Amino acid sequence: MPDPLPQHCPSPRELDDLELLAHGVLGLRGFEGPGGLVTLRVPTAVAAAAQDAGGLELVDPEGLPLARVDVTSTYDAGDAVGIAGPVTALAHHEFGPFRRLHLTPEQLAAAVGTDTLTVPVTAPLSKADLETIGARAGGSPVVLLALVGTGTPEGLSPEGLLRATLAGARELPRAEVVAVPLASRGDASADRELAGRVTAAYASGEVL
Repeated sequence: MPDPLPQHCPSPRELDDLELLAHGVLGLRGFEGPGGLVTLRVPTAVAAAAQDAGGLELVDPEGLPLARVDVTSTYDAGDAVGIAGPVTALAHHEFGPFRRLHLTPEQLAAAVGTDTLTVPVTAPLSKADLETIGARAGGSPVVLLALVGTGTPEGLSPEGLLRATLAGARELPRAEVVAVPLASRGDASADRELAGRVTAAYASGEVL
C-alpha cells in the first residue's frame, strides 16, 4: 500500500473554499497559484512533505479527511508556502451547524426545480426586502442564498444570518434557504467576482 499522505487542517476561509470547490460552484478544479482568488497556504514543513508525497490530505477541525490535493506547484506565500493543484473530494463536510442547508446546485434543483428567483443574502431581510422579493417572484419558487462564509455576513454570525434568513423564508409563499460558505477576501472587487460565480452556479432563473 502507498504511504499515507501528510494531513493539514486549513484555515476557516480555506475550508469554506474547499466546500465550494467540492460543490463545483467556483468554476475551478482546485486551488490556484499566486494571484488567484482561491488559494491554499500551509506551513513550510507540510508543503515539503506534500511535495515529496505528491499530494496533501485536507481534514476538518475534528480530523475527518475531506479532500486530497494533488500538488502541481508551490510558491512563496510570506511565512507559509502556497500549494496549487486539483482537488478530489473524499467526504462531505459535516463540521458546523445547519449542515442540512449546505446543498449542491444539483440537490437544490431536485428540491425546487427550475425557473426560480435567486436572492443572495448577506444581512437580515427587511419587510421591504421581502415584499420586493415576493412581488418579483410572481409565484415562482424563491431561493435565498445565505452567504455564510468567513467574513461575509454583515453584522452577525453565520449562524445568525441563517436563522434570520430562515425566518424571512417563512414570510414567503415558496422559499428555500441554501447555506453557501462564500468567504470574504477583504476586497470588494474580488468578493463581487466570486459571489457572481457562486450565484450563477445556483441560479436557474432570474437573480435579484
